[in-house]
Amino acid sequence: MVKVAVVGGEGIGPEVTAQSQRVLNWFAAKRGVPMTLREAQYGIIPYLATGKVLPDDTVEAMEEADAILWGATGGPETKEVPAAARKAGSLLGLRSKYDLYANLRPIVANPALADSAPLKAQCARRTSISSSSANSPAASISASRAASKRCADGQRRGFNTEQYTTNQIRRVARSAFELARTRQEQGLLGRQGQRAGDQRAVARGSHRAASRKNFPMSSSPISMSTTPRCRSCASPRSST
Repeated sequence: MVKVAVVGGEGIGPEVTAQSQRVLNWFAAKRGVPMTLREAQYGIIPYLATGKVLPDDTVEAMEEADAILWGATGGPETKEVPAAARKAGSLLGLRSKYDLYANLRPIVANPALADSAPLKAQCARRTSISSSSANSPAASISASRAASKRCADGQRRGFNTEQYTTNQIRRVARSAFELARTRQEQGLLGRQGQRAGDQRAVARGSHRAASRKNFPMSSSPISMSTTPRCRSCASPRSST
């Protein structure tokens, strides 16, 4: 039995997690996936009731869970929460506690918005990207420094540094590569397209060299098109 803690949080979080629960319930009912969902609160609502943004029952729910479905934090209403109370139950602290080191962001084009994308519609429809980046690990949270200094000319100079070890970077890269392996079909198509592009480049280079040999006095032996083209499908892109 998979235990899932559902923490809606603040702002748009509860609305998003409510729809996510519908998906989980569908898998449980239609696909027979054994799971139990336990809802818990985070943010201003539990703070007004208990004085904590991360109450004890929410901590218990997350500790017992195999997975945590998290909504969102922040919003205009959260100004009522003092900084000290917010820091005591901060999201950075939870990332450190559960060692959540990889931030995965899948990007899939919505067909209904294809005509609004900067890419041509037929290219945008094929968009499927997964981005992997490093969440702030425990070491960098404790070692992060943010400060500002006043310069001789009266201006202020600010800086913010974080520290990562080799292993912390290595495991994020490994998670990205392992994710890429599951996208074999897309990767294969990409490699085939790259090979085809390399072959075209070689053919253009050979043709260019032959043109220079046949017309040594010409400074521009080949007429190059200046029409902007979409890099995904090589079709002309409108300038409007």
